[in-house]
Amino acid sequence: KAKEMRCGYSKALLKPKLSSHETALGLPCIRDLMTQALEQCEVPGDKADLCVAVLEHFHELWIVCLTRVCMLLAVIGSLINPIIHSCCDPSIRKSINYVKARLLTARGGHT
Repeated sequence: KAKEMRCGYSKALLKPKLSSHETALGLPCIRDLMTQALEQCEVPGDKADLCVAVLEHFHELWIVCLTRVCMLLAVIGSLINPIIHSCCDPSIRKSINYVKARLLTARGGHT
């Protein structure tokens, strides 16, 4: 039986036979194919090398996306943290009530 090559299935695919320079030449082509900027292009190496290049590209894309998600969560946490502290910390609530009373007094309202 002929063994069908499945990308990412064989551990032998994890070791590229191409140099890093040759792999770097193929990555822009793969990126352009994925974004449909090109219909076809030449990538150095055989099917296994192409498989490794595609997997590396998806891995890099995944890392970039995860980094952005983590940064977004950190920003959201930084925005929510003062709100949580203002609701839970009695000294902050007392300060907010004091500022609110001063503003109402300055406008001539009732405290």
